[in-house]
Amino acid sequence: MKHIGALVLLLLFATVASAERVKSNLILLYDFAETAGTVIHDNSSVSPALDLSIPDISKVELLKPGLRVKSATLLKAANARTKLDPNKFFSQGITIEAWIKPLNNTQSGPARIVTFSQNSENRNFTLGQSSNYYNQRFRTSLNPGNGTNPSLSTPANSIEAIPKLQHVVYTRNSSGTANFYIDKLKVQTVEVPGDGSNWVGSYDFGLFNETNYPTDTRTWLGDIFLVAIYDKALSDIEIAQNFDSGFSQNTGSVTLAWDANTEPDLLGYKIHYSKATRMTTSYGYMQKWCDEHEPTSEKCLEEWQAICKDSDDQACHFMLYPYDTVIDVKLNPDGWNKDCGAVYDPFKTECCEFTLRNIPNGNYFLAGTAYDKDGNESSYSEELYHTFGTENPDTIINLRRLEDIE
Repeated sequence: MKHIGALVLLLLFATVASAERVKSNLILLYDFAETAGTVIHDNSSVSPALDLSIPDISKVELLKPGLRVKSATLLKAANARTKLDPNKFFSQGITIEAWIKPLNNTQSGPARIVTFSQNSENRNFTLGQSSNYYNQRFRTSLNPGNGTNPSLSTPANSIEAIPKLQHVVYTRNSSGTANFYIDKLKVQTVEVPGDGSNWVGSYDFGLFNETNYPTDTRTWLGDIFLVAIYDKALSDIEIAQNFDSGFSQNTGSVTLAWDANTEPDLLGYKIHYSKATRMTTSYGYMQKWCDEHEPTSEKCLEEWQAICKDSDDQACHFMLYPYDTVIDVKLNPDGWNKDCGAVYDPFKTECCEFTLRNIPNGNYFLAGTAYDKDGNESSYSEELYHTFGTENPDTIINLRRLEDIE
């Protein structure tokens, strides 16, 4: 295997997601912050609250924050018309927003994520997943019944084979222009003409399945962290504001930066992190050393690594394990690395950046690698230890270079 240059990471800045979410015209909000129980609360502060009951807790898992839908279920609320008023949706506009990570990119139906409907053929609106893209159906006087003529879909392959967390937003303004956004980028537009005179107030509101489940089964599986509905069409700026704010006050963000590798066949980078160091068997030794030598130092891990790097001391020996989470930061074929926000030029060392968003507060270990088109991957950058929730915006940590692999 040929040499791939090792990646050197910088912790460029780290802040709790600080931008405030748009609050005006917010009428429904599930932030899935529950830590126990079987009720998902509507935290919009707009009465009456449209709370949802979990019928079978074994079908889901509370992620604190977030909810993991593990098998077919339906969270449903009747009398949704008290909150979901077509008069306002058609005179002011509507926004349906979700932070979601699908289980895969093969579930279809469309699989119901958010729906206000009667059955598989009649609805006021539905946000769903159709294999590798998202679909929105919206009833109007000129688009009756199933709301499919037209419906609006994101581009094919919007959901990758290994899905990642995405901020998905649908808007329709009072003149009928409907837009889809993914991670604050507008990805599709269509005109959906008509008014709301044929909306049916007796339909039920539900998440994760058709509202008459199990008669009609349109199961959606995955992780969900926020559902919000506004009785206005959010602007591009407001959608970017919600994206930047994340989905929970109990999560943080960190931006990692590194110098671009110069291999001409470089395909991308990987960011690895978990709550446990990959130096599993030596972690106890590190904690003991820190207690004895640097009990108040935030850089104890780095100092301990430096001492151990060339040492034969048994306490410095360790076994390496993979990190729990890997995020693929691919270069685009045309050379523009939209994910890490830098222009890739094999003859320059532009600084690449990638922001990890919505990481639950706590202690994490992070590292990076680079890889080429043949699958060759660099060694890990030196491991970074960071505590989300107590961030210092001015922190800059330069991780020393590890040896190349062959």
